[in-house]
Amino acid sequence: MNRITSMSRRVALAFVGCGLAVLSATSLSAATAGASVRCSASLAYQPGVPARCEQFRYARETLAMGYEQFIARKQDFVGSGCQFLPAQRQGQTCNKPAPYDSFDWTTDGCSQTPDTWKAVFDGPCQQHDFGYRNFHNGLRLQPTEAMRGRVDRKFLYEMGRICKTWSLLQRATCRTAARAMYDAVRVANHWP
Repeated sequence: MNRITSMSRRVALAFVGCGLAVLSATSLSAATAGASVRCSASLAYQPGVPARCEQFRYARETLAMGYEQFIARKQDFVGSGCQFLPAQRQGQTCNKPAPYDSFDWTTDGCSQTPDTWKAVFDGPCQQHDFGYRNFHNGLRLQPTEAMRGRVDRKFLYEMGRICKTWSLLQRATCRTAARAMYDAVRVANHWP
């Protein structure tokens, strides 16, 4: 089996868990209400696509942002009344159009983390929570171990970006804390 075929099969298996299967390098197929829906694998906005495809694209775009841009986007949604999933809003109105009104922007911050590091890594922790709440819980956009790995690696990457801003003497301590937090989420969590 050549390398590209092997890689394509691994990518296809990563999408099967949520009813998605790779059709080509640039498209996905999502099973929605018994029908097959073609979704682009691109992060570029495409008008007229099914709502589920746009949610998947938008969540991946949001996860790909630096944590600073993520926090700005989250503040916009929370300020528009869209912090919770629709079923959890208890009469609160979300002022974002469908399908963007369905994301879960809640966070528990850096749970199970010493207070010193909670403050340092708050942005990456919130972005990590977004990934877990929308790709696995809540919307279940792609509840696979492959996506969990992607969300967790993004978490480590963003914490590493913070550590790079620290003095050379303190950087090793920061990276050690970031790695410990990453290792903890890798061990403590599993997606079915």
